Amino acid sequence: MHAEILFVDEESVTASLAPALRSRYTVAVTSTVATAKEYLRRVRPALVILEVDVTDGTTAEICREAKSYNPPAAVLVTTAAVEKVPAALAAGCDGVLLKPFPAELVLREDWTATPRASIHTGARNQPRVARRAVSALPPQGGHEF
Repeated sequence: MHAEILFVDEESVTASLAPALRSRYTVAVTSTVATAKEYLRRVRPALVILEVDVTDGTTAEICREAKSYNPPAAVLVTTAAVEKVPAALAAGCDGVLLKPFPAELVLREDWTATPRASIHTGARNQPRVARRAVSALPPQGGHEF
C-alpha cells in the first residue's frame, strides 16, 4: 500500500506533479480548503502539499488540521513569494518549496522524513536543499538561497 499525499492547489503546475508521484504514492488533488480538511479527517495522508495562497481559507487552517492527528501529516508549502515563507513556517508547515522548482526535487525527497522548518529551492537551475530555521531566514529584500 502506498503512502497518501494530498495536493491543495489551484495551479496546474504544482498539481501536474501528481502523475509522477503516483508510482510511489496514492495522490489526491483538490483546490479547496473545505475539501482538504474533509480529506484529512477521512484519509489522514502522510504528506500535504499546498500552495501558500488558498482562496477559501488559510494555509494555517490546513496546517493545524494536518497536525491535529496522530501521527501528524508532514505539510509542505509551495510559493513564489519568498516574503510569505516565515508566516507559513510559523503556521506549523514543515517545509517550503520555492517556485519555480524542478519536479525532481519533489520526487527525490522523502518528505515524511524531512527535518522541520526546511526551505527547498531549485533556483538558478541548480536544485539545492537548504535546511534553515525560521530565525535563520534573511531579512526581507535580501533573499538569496
